[in-house]
Amino acid sequence: RLEKSNISTQFERVFYAVMGLSYDLKNKTRSHYSKIYQSLRSYDCERLQQSIWLLRTSKSIDEITNDFRHCVDQNDRLAVFPIDQNLLNILKE
Repeated sequence: RLEKSNISTQFERVFYAVMGLSYDLKNKTRSHYSKIYQSLRSYDCERLQQSIWLLRTSKSIDEITNDFRHCVDQNDRLAVFPIDQNLLNILKE
């Protein structure tokens, strides 16, 4: 006899997407980036450029934005955007 939790675990599917994260911390020293790096530790991520990361996640854009919102202030820039397979192939070249 299967317990309910085993059944849901067997059939539960988690869909992952690749998201882009870009940030620009205006007039900040290197030490201000530690909050970003700390938040990135909770993701399967890869640095693409200096301030652009690829995140493999099942989270939505809003959830990711909320995870990083505390890392920036009103003068900074933060963008989270989906990366489709075609763009991912181009970026990885």
